[in-house]
Amino acid sequence: FNRVEQTPVRDYFDRIENELVLDDEISSLFRSEWMFHRVGFSLKRNRKKFNLTLGAKYMNAGLIAEENAVQLTSNDKFHYVLPSMSARWKMKGSKSLELNYSTQVGAPQLSQLVTQVNNLNPNFLIIGNPNLEPEYIHSLRLNYSAFDQFNFSNQFANVSFSYSPNKIVNSRTLGQNLVTEVLPVNSGDHMMVNAYLSHSSPIRKLKRTMKGR
Repeated sequence: FNRVEQTPVRDYFDRIENELVLDDEISSLFRSEWMFHRVGFSLKRNRKKFNLTLGAKYMNAGLIAEENAVQLTSNDKFHYVLPSMSARWKMKGSKSLELNYSTQVGAPQLSQLVTQVNNLNPNFLIIGNPNLEPEYIHSLRLNYSAFDQFNFSNQFANVSFSYSPNKIVNSRTLGQNLVTEVLPVNSGDHMMVNAYLSHSSPIRKLKRTMKGR
């Protein structure tokens, strides 16, 4: 069982006769609570040149957000299955290939849920969305590495891919008087791909010959 709670306070003051006086009407106390249970299993198979791990977890979660003791979210329960896989091959020489797949759930931040408008920048208004759902993310990563023990060079390559059917993103709208309004929403399909490649080897000493007359 895991529980994450946030209780920030946003206070606003008026300056009256060179004194700061708390404005109770717009000052707010916020609270969010993200609770979840997880249970799962994993299976492993180890061979001389191949290792495999398969796993899955069941997750039951709840999200609550309050503003001045008024509940903003519907207190819905969320249920997820979180599969995972890891495979590693030892290849000829000092080479290896590794494939990893995992899933995770990301809860929205309290600042993304509260309905009070953040207008610290009057030209850039941030509005919360209490209807946000936690985002579900698939991640796939492929790694290749090789080391040459004779010339001490190594190569490394990595490709990663992530996909979410309900990624939390910021929707921007240009309103009247050129004021930008930002609202977090659950988008549709969201994908991202990254790649990395490196090669390193020692610098050999240069032979120098000097001649004179």
